[in-house]
Amino acid sequence: MKNFIFLVLTTGIFVYGQEHKMESDNVVKLIQVIEYHDNGKISQIGTQRDGVHHGLWEQYDTDGKITALGVYKDGKKEGDWLLWVNDELVRVTYNNNHPSFSENLDVLISRRKKVLSSRN
Repeated sequence: MKNFIFLVLTTGIFVYGQEHKMESDNVVKLIQVIEYHDNGKISQIGTQRDGVHHGLWEQYDTDGKITALGVYKDGKKEGDWLLWVNDELVRVTYNNNHPSFSENLDVLISRRKKVLSSRN
């Protein structure tokens, strides 16, 4: 009888443990990476997966001003990137690491301001 009770108790524990087992294969492990200019200021900050850029990345010039903001997917630029070129904000859309569309957002903002000021 004692052996039967021990068998029932231990079987229940093993079944319970198997029912709540988590799969770790679906977990994406990202590592934060920070690169620096020679003057000690941050040049890039973002995340990598398996040693390849993956996720949000920010790029800065030697004065510490942001120059680019966008997402890498498996080492390739993907989607909308914001670039600051000559103090103007430009949006560039990437598809499989190739630019497919660009737009000067500063021009759009100044046009909207003119429209709003003409309404008042």
